[in-house]
Amino acid sequence: MPRVNVSGVVAQLVQRPRRRTVTILFSAYFLALFLSVMPPFFSFVNRMEPSVFGLSFVLFWTLFVGVMMALGLSALYWIECKRGEVVG
Repeated sequence: MPRVNVSGVVAQLVQRPRRRTVTILFSAYFLALFLSVMPPFFSFVNRMEPSVFGLSFVLFWTLFVGVMMALGLSALYWIECKRGEVVG
């Protein structure tokens, strides 16, 4: 069985799309997360029950969105580093 160079495969996946495509995808991701805590959409999660990890659902949702934002920014930074687009 031949060995697959995982870092080479990931590097190809990161290098393939254009910068505009990456920007549009991450913009849509962050916009969806942002809208999920805005008033018209927030009413779907604005409830005390069910309790998740001992937190009310609304508090859990707010923390979850914060963690997802941090992971998204980390992924975007990693992709830009691999593509050589980080200046500094």
